[in-house]
Amino acid sequence: MTDAGRLGSAAFVAAAAILLAAASPCLSGTISHLHVLLIGDTDDGSVGKSVQADLNNLKRTLEYGIPPFRRTITVLSGAEATPKSVLRQVQDLTIQDKCSLFVYYSGHGVIDPELGHVFTMTHGRLSRKELLAAMRAKKARLRILVTDCCAVYAPVSVRRAERLREDWSIFRSLFFLHDGEVDVTSAATGTYAFCDLAGGVFTQCFCRRLRFRPESHDAAKDASKEGIVTWNEFLSEVGSATEDAARRRFQSKNWEVVSPSQRGARVLGAVDARVQKLEVFSPLARPFQNHIPTCGLPMGVSIAFTDSPGLMISEVKKDSPAEWAGFRQGDRILELNGSPLKTVQDLLDKVSSYVEKQESTNAATVVKIMPAGSRLPLDVSIWFELPSAK
Repeated sequence: MTDAGRLGSAAFVAAAAILLAAASPCLSGTISHLHVLLIGDTDDGSVGKSVQADLNNLKRTLEYGIPPFRRTITVLSGAEATPKSVLRQVQDLTIQDKCSLFVYYSGHGVIDPELGHVFTMTHGRLSRKELLAAMRAKKARLRILVTDCCAVYAPVSVRRAERLREDWSIFRSLFFLHDGEVDVTSAATGTYAFCDLAGGVFTQCFCRRLRFRPESHDAAKDASKEGIVTWNEFLSEVGSATEDAARRRFQSKNWEVVSPSQRGARVLGAVDARVQKLEVFSPLARPFQNHIPTCGLPMGVSIAFTDSPGLMISEVKKDSPAEWAGFRQGDRILELNGSPLKTVQDLLDKVSSYVEKQESTNAATVVKIMPAGSRLPLDVSIWFELPSAK
């Protein structure tokens, strides 16, 4: 490509460079890719529909908050949710040094005197220790095991908090800026985990806190002052929300419950004394970077002028919002929030407009791109960097 073809109009490129690209701190030490394995016992007769809702909720949440170039999601459910299949899937993963591994399980669970916490799936039993051993063998930079093991099946609803706003930074903080291991389950030993057809109480709260944060929590968002949301802070919020939702719905009431240790047997119990609490099995992962890098300007791309539809990216600035979203040299930007782009000025105007919208609502902008070498366009959510970011 010639210099003229790459740069085009000097005036437009100068404006684009000022608005869209700037230097930013190095992200060389951070995680670059997240491998996700979602396991659900959807064949279970008592909680199968709830488990399917859990898988759908979490998969959609992760797809929304993490760019497709930075995640690989595998789902094992139904007849595929067997101990052998789960362990094989983990063992067959190709995980490099700068990758994290997130495994999630929804279904029944019991405490075995010899094995400890055991996932009692329709197609077999798998101990938590065995799954963790397989995960640790992959040597991922960050390992996360989150389980919502239901011992009770009863109606529940999670109250929608008022004045919620989207917060994309939580995804990046938790899955790409920590080092170590996270091992947590939705119910402490001897307590029940509640669910309904919308999914487990814990998983509903987990997904909701990943995507939204009440404005009243903003001041406590970074209680430990690391500059990012830590797993300790996040799980503290999720735990409080889960406990509150379970207590509000079940306090002082008797409900019919299903015990996984007595599959098919029905047990009546007063659940007001069995508050649902999370249990963390190991020290939580440590944040290894004291902030999410910022570049001071919204997007971080340079545009080439070509005859092809859309705007071709000639350069993606390191550590920019565009790099985080997975944009690459040669990709073509076709639309922003459904509005076609024909000129650099279109891009400048729309980015300015959506930055103002993001400042007031924190909503992501959907960018339709045509990846280099592909014939199929792809929609990617991006959060522009705001002028006030530091």
